[in-house]
Amino acid sequence: MGLDNRLVWIGHRMRTAGCSLLLLSSLLLVQLALATDLIVTSATATPGQQISLQVLLQPGSHVAGLKMTIGYDADVMTFVRADKLADANGMMYVVNDRQPGKLIVVMAGAKGVETPKVALLDLVFQIRQPIHTDMNTHVHLMDVEAKSDQLKSVPLQLRSGDVHIRSK
Repeated sequence: MGLDNRLVWIGHRMRTAGCSLLLLSSLLLVQLALATDLIVTSATATPGQQISLQVLLQPGSHVAGLKMTIGYDADVMTFVRADKLADANGMMYVVNDRQPGKLIVVMAGAKGVETPKVALLDLVFQIRQPIHTDMNTHVHLMDVEAKSDQLKSVPLQLRSGDVHIRSK
């Protein structure tokens, strides 16, 4: 094989690899654009006040099963209850709150939810007293698994909620 033929062959291989890389990058960007966000909303409160944070799926993307561990600072907040919201009516849910600072929530339904934004739960916390200075804390999603109604894993991007506490 002559030098010219080898250079043509190498050029062809480089173009093929470049096209493959471009296609792979495009598919990754499409996957990220279609990813589902699991969000805990934020709130502002004062000591002694109850706050409500929602857990949202955006977009819904046929999630039929969800297991999540939610962490919070038990020195600052006390978990009161979790209420299932209307968007999640077709799902049953269980909340394990035995360990302060950690909630384990399991939700499941026969059919996946598929709206642009799905409000799943309302998490209610009591802000402890006394708190003498303004502070921030987080309610964060730690360990999350989601399944579609076809029992396939649903990739999620997790966004934790901030709680801004203003001292009295």
